[in-house]
This record gives sequence, structure tokens and C-alpha cells, in this order.
Amino acid sequence: LYLDADKDDGNYDIVFYQAPGKVFSQETVKAGDKIQLPEKDPGKDGYVFDGWDLKEGTKAEQNLYLYPKWTQETAQAQGDGVRNVTLTFDPENGQPAQVLTVKAKEAVDASAIAEPAKEGFVFKGWDPEIPATADASQQFHAVYEKEPLPEYTISWEMDGQVIRTDTVQEGQPTPQAPDVSVPDGYVFKGWDPEIRTNVTENAVYTAKLEALPDEPQAVDMVTISFAGGDQEIAPITVVKGSAIDESTLPKAVKTGYTFTGWTNVPATADRDLTLTAAFTKNEYKIVYRSEGSVVKEFTAGYGDATPRPEAPVREGYEFQGWNPQVAATVTGGAEYNAVWKALPVQDVKIRIQYLEEGTNKELHYANVVEVRTGSAYDVSRFDKPDIKGYTYVKTDGSLTGTADKDATITVWYAKAKKGATGTNGTDTSANTDSALYIGLAAAAAVILVVLLVLKNRKK
Repeated sequence: LYLDADKDDGNYDIVFYQAPGKVFSQETVKAGDKIQLPEKDPGKDGYVFDGWDLKEGTKAEQNLYLYPKWTQETAQAQGDGVRNVTLTFDPENGQPAQVLTVKAKEAVDASAIAEPAKEGFVFKGWDPEIPATADASQQFHAVYEKEPLPEYTISWEMDGQVIRTDTVQEGQPTPQAPDVSVPDGYVFKGWDPEIRTNVTENAVYTAKLEALPDEPQAVDMVTISFAGGDQEIAPITVVKGSAIDESTLPKAVKTGYTFTGWTNVPATADRDLTLTAAFTKNEYKIVYRSEGSVVKEFTAGYGDATPRPEAPVREGYEFQGWNPQVAATVTGGAEYNAVWKALPVQDVKIRIQYLEEGTNKELHYANVVEVRTGSAYDVSRFDKPDIKGYTYVKTDGSLTGTADKDATITVWYAKAKKGATGTNGTDTSANTDSALYIGLAAAAAVILVVLLVLKNRKK
């Protein structure tokens, strides 16, 4: 990119970019001096640096903004026609890439490449798949899957015998206890230890049996039934008039809710009765992130509509939505990450024009400066240049500011009048008649001297 510059400035900016918006090297060079190219190459993975598109020894005559030229890297010949290629393996976990150099078109042995690790994820291979042979340098990226939650075993036993075994993921509700076939002469008194609401480790629950009196006797029994929850709970039979220990009663399960106990439990079982389960709705954290930073956090109950934040804003990008797609209702804790699309970088043009006031006649070529959108600019060096025969009047427009759109700055002049003062504050007029007489007298004196010389030579 080239920018018009005031030749009287005497200095020019020479900027070398590594990539758009990323300055690699910058210097100010005096007009007419040779421009020194950077000693180091900017470097770009998979490419070979081909120079700055500027001849060695070029002299500074204007501001220059230069970008590097690249050629995609290919396998290099290694004598007798043998070529080596470089295979780069990016672990995608913040660790340095692993590099493997092999001979082109020979079998690729990737056994030396260590399998990468990423906390909370399981390594699934490389993308793309490692080829049997390689003919050109190539880069591979590690592919991961989120590590599944651990699973635990829940065993139900009675008299040393396993009644049932359940396998449950960590954090899930403890399954409903199995029905117990109580042997004759015993009464079921619940489970030991007390059944936990959610599964956090392996557990063994043992049925507690209480022996009935040895002497046969008539015993009145009552039935306690249970209502509420996602699963039906088998009724239990207890001796009429016996105390009811709530800790020995089974626990109800309801998806998205936490069991808090049975309502209206009497102190003794005097008759058949039905107990109703009480629950509280579980609440979960819903987190929205953008580039690793939290945009918004919500706490919402199970089954509620999933709360959403306002669409985030990121300079230079367009918001595309959330990943994964936001669920309609809350079923558990969730995290959503903003998806962005980079917008093309736009340049803003600041144009400085020089016009005659009253006629709008252009008196001088316009200076145009291009700057990145959103960056600061200062074009005051192009203000009020001396224009022969004209006097500066005023400047319309801001010479400094932030480039958010194209702008035009107008510098106005008026024709200089006899006796008028120029832009530097000095009198630019002269006495025309006096100047004419002095000039004629000087010319006559010169002619007279020449004639005298010629006359003396003739003699």
C-alpha cells in the first residue's frame, strides 16, 4: 500500500507486516536513504518466505506498507533424488507440536509420536488419518472425545445373598430398592446403611430383618403403602401399633427432583395407611462462555425453559449462535460456548483536499490516507501547505480522531491581495512601480558596461 506524503516532510514510514494488523518491523527513513530490509524472516508454518516485494537498495521516496510473499512448503530434495517430508502433530492441548521427518513415498512409522493427553478427554486419533506413505509435508491435529462419567456398582443383599446389582453413573439418583421376600419368622426393617439420594461411590445395602417371637401368637398386621415418584414402591407390612421409624422407610425417586421425605407420617402404625412423597425441584447452573470467559450464568430449575443471555458482541466478529445448541428446557447443568465468524477487515480513507473559497476550485492535489477501522489517525501534517498566490483561510474537518468511516477534510484558501499578509504572517506584496524602475536602471547599466568593453577591444 502506498500513501501520498508531503515531500517537504523529509522522513517516511516503512512498515513490514507479518500478517494483516500484525506489525513485524517498522522504521522511519530519511528521504533518499536506502531502505534496509529486516534481517529476520517473519516465518509461517508450512510456507517458505519469498521476500518483501521490494528491491534491495530501494530509496525512500514515500511511505511504504509491505507484506511478505510466501510459497507453500514442499518436500526438499536430499541428494540422489531422495526427498524428506515433515509431518507435524499438534496435540491441541497447549503443548508443543511433535515433528516427524520421513522419506517421501516410504512407509510412515508414527510409533515415535507419543499419544497426547488432555484433562477430561479421551484421545481418539489424528485428523487427518496418518497415511501409509507421505509425499509432502503435512500437519495433523489431535481428536478428543469428552471422558465419560465414572460408573459405580450398587449391590442389594439379604442374608449374605445378592438380591440385585445396579450399575449407575456418578451423580445419578440411587435406584429404587428391590422388593424383599421376608422369610417366615422375620420382619423387614429397612436397609443398612441408609440409602443415599445420589450415587457417588460403590455401595452395598443389606436388608435388616428382625426376628418375630418364637412362641406363636396372633399378631395383627397393617399395610403401609407409598404414593409419588417415578417408580412404584412396594407396600410394607408392619405389626399393628408398632412405632414407625422414618429412616427405615424406602425413598421415592423422581427425575429432576430431590426426595425430602414422606408427609404426615404417624408415630405408630395403628391402621393401613398411604404415605405421600415430598420433593424439591433440583436447580442447575447454566453457563454461557465466549473465548473461555463467562458471558452469563443462570440458575434454573429442572423442566424450566432454558434461560438465554443477550447475544454477545465481539469486535471484528459476527455472533453465530451457541455450541451445543441450547436445549429448550433444563434437564441438568450445561455449558454453552459462543460461535463466532470473523468479519473482513475494512480500511477507512481520510481525504484532505485544498479548494478556493467561493469557487470550490481545486488548488492542489488531494492527500489520501488509509487506516484500519477503529484505529487512531493524525493527518495534521497535511494541513495548511503554502500555495503560491493564495492565502490560507480555514480548515473544515477533524485532523485527528478515530477512523470509523471515510471522511473528507477541506482546507480553504483565498486569492492573495496586494498588501495582504501570507500564511506566515509577513507582508507578501511589493511596490510594483519602484521595482520596475530599479530593474530598468540595472539593465541599462549592464548594457553600457558591455558597449564600453567592446569599444576598447576595437581600438
